[in-house]
Amino acid sequence: MQYRIRLFSFLILLISLLCIPIASCSFAPPAPQPWFNQALELADHDFPPGVDFFVMREGSNECYLDSISVTNTSITPIFFPAISSWARPTALEELDEPCPDNNLCMKVVSNQAWKWDIINIEEAPPWDYDWVLGHRFGESEDLEISIFGRSVGSSPYVILLKEFQNEFDYGDGRPESVDLPPPQEFDLPYIYDDEELSVRVTISYSINECYSKDRSIDPFENIAICFVSIILVVVIAFPLIINSILKRIGRNAKSRIQRDEMEGT
Repeated sequence: MQYRIRLFSFLILLISLLCIPIASCSFAPPAPQPWFNQALELADHDFPPGVDFFVMREGSNECYLDSISVTNTSITPIFFPAISSWARPTALEELDEPCPDNNLCMKVVSNQAWKWDIINIEEAPPWDYDWVLGHRFGESEDLEISIFGRSVGSSPYVILLKEFQNEFDYGDGRPESVDLPPPQEFDLPYIYDDEELSVRVTISYSINECYSKDRSIDPFENIAICFVSIILVVVIAFPLIINSILKRIGRNAKSRIQRDEMEGT
């Protein structure tokens, strides 16, 4: 009975020690924060029948990044070309798995958004590709196009690259006083009924009031904490394991000696 109690206590201690490196090594740094808010405005545009582009705002009035949502209720698809996948600067013909119809990798049709993507992602490569829902785990009626860094696109594809003026960091780069960049314009291309079209988009900047220098992180410090935690667990747990094994061996040997003595008498 005492042995079982000691074993249970040892397991609880070991599990508690294992939680230390798990907690420290699984630390995920916060996402980079923008210096400026990004407000988008669409120019007047004669959209095809059933097609609509509108601006979506994520965040509050103090901190936000606008995106563009595309809907299409018609049976004629609206396509978006990709110049690269996962923001790699590859040419159209160099995409890992070229999309059909000349690399038109995203489409919205009949009130449904689709992307050319992996269909057996749980398996090991090589994967198979086909049209999949634009949002695997949610509503897919619209295609969301966002601006991040220097790219305009919808994950995993980039539609175009441009030298946008926003900056992103973890809270250690924006000066106390910073000048607002001037508004910028770009043309968002799309294809409808084999016709190449585009809509003019204006992006305006304002100060991100939610920017915080307290979020500054040191990834190397986190790595160091992770390794120190692992070493600490090894240093503490290894002697305990060895001691437990030796005690168990000693008890077994003592039991065998007592059993032999009883058989000898």
